Amino acid sequence: MAVLAVLTFSTCKKDAAGSAAIIGRWSNSPAGSRDIVEQYEFKSNDSVIFYTYKIDTLTHAILGYGYRSMGNYKIEKSTLTMYNLASFSNSEGNFVPLNQLVQTGGSTTETYTFALNSQKNQLSFYFTCPANADCLPSPLVYIKQ
Repeated sequence: MAVLAVLTFSTCKKDAAGSAAIIGRWSNSPAGSRDIVEQYEFKSNDSVIFYTYKIDTLTHAILGYGYRSMGNYKIEKSTLTMYNLASFSNSEGNFVPLNQLVQTGGSTTETYTFALNSQKNQLSFYFTCPANADCLPSPLVYIKQ
């Protein structure tokens, strides 16, 4: 019984440390190096927001949003699960003000194996692409903002 208690509490501490380490904003590119940005924002209340937006590479001003997803996340060991995700997009596929994105479909779940580098400023998502799917290569890498 004592061994089980030790394992349970050590696992909780590790998961809590993983949660704390990913809190903040993570972008797929250093600020200003691309005009289309993908960004995750993990909050301390276990909520997550994902955006795809277009920026002016000179001023870094946001020109419009193409996609947004909002929901919750949990970490178990090296697995990140984002769940209750509500997605919003523009049916025309262009970039518009955030309030013009419309909810599409129902709630979804996404699961990744993840890793942080030793400086905790680079977040990598690993996944297996299903057969015959059009996927980006794994890992997807995001930089702490």
